[in-house]
Amino acid sequence: MTIRYVIVGLAAFAALAAGAAQTRIAGRVVEKGGECLPYATIKVKNRYLGAVADSVGLFEIQGAMAASDTVVVSYMGFRTRKLLVAELGVSDSTVSLVEMESAPVPLPEVAVRPGKRKTVKYGKKHGTGMLSADYTAEAGLCTGFETKAGKGRTMWLDAVGFYIKEIPGMLSSMKFRINIYDMAGVTREPTDEFADALVGQIYFDYDKADVVDGRYIWALPEMMRLPEHAMVEIEFLENRKNEAIVFKCNLLGKNSWIREHDEYFWCTCPIATPFFVSCIEN
Repeated sequence: MTIRYVIVGLAAFAALAAGAAQTRIAGRVVEKGGECLPYATIKVKNRYLGAVADSVGLFEIQGAMAASDTVVVSYMGFRTRKLLVAELGVSDSTVSLVEMESAPVPLPEVAVRPGKRKTVKYGKKHGTGMLSADYTAEAGLCTGFETKAGKGRTMWLDAVGFYIKEIPGMLSSMKFRINIYDMAGVTREPTDEFADALVGQIYFDYDKADVVDGRYIWALPEMMRLPEHAMVEIEFLENRKNEAIVFKCNLLGKNSWIREHDEYFWCTCPIATPFFVSCIEN
């Protein structure tokens, strides 16, 4: 990860040169009626700063920010809100409310036709490999996989999961979120052009007791239709110090994207990850 440290160092230098100062912003993300929006995503645009709100919508970010920097607050199924750091206050100020209006993004209803169905798996397909790697459990870390239905066919999300070595220090529990994006408008990489394709939130709770032969899988209660060209993203929502997903792998992966908790853009990921997405195409 040396490259990332160098980039962060350069970003910090640029921030100071641009008049940024050590600043703390904090608050709570709620919907219009006042109910909290748990695990909302808060990022400072063009800075390596960000956070995932906790289970009651509270967040805190500290770092070098300028008053003119943009804070982006997002939650699947709601309109993204952008505010200036100056609007939230600087130094030790706190924002107690960030309200977002509901913006459902429904997909057309399409029935699952009988026959001519096939399972398509994206990401890691088995638990073997020549190397051993680990995936640190950090809130806001996202891994996604591109899916694309064949001409005249429809893709349905059926299950997600990952491979993990059953060893001391393995990830013991975690709340995950599934995010689904429409990639039709993506024209470049890195990118922030993904469009939300979900009305609500999809969560699942992992426990190491549910790992069978080095594999964990979570099946959706009902299959979900995906956009023609989609990304299915799996996001960590909690921090687990000293725990990780350790897995066997070969070096390279494909069709995957990654975004860390403090990054505003998604980037393609050429390195293998432990995750997989299982779809039904018909």
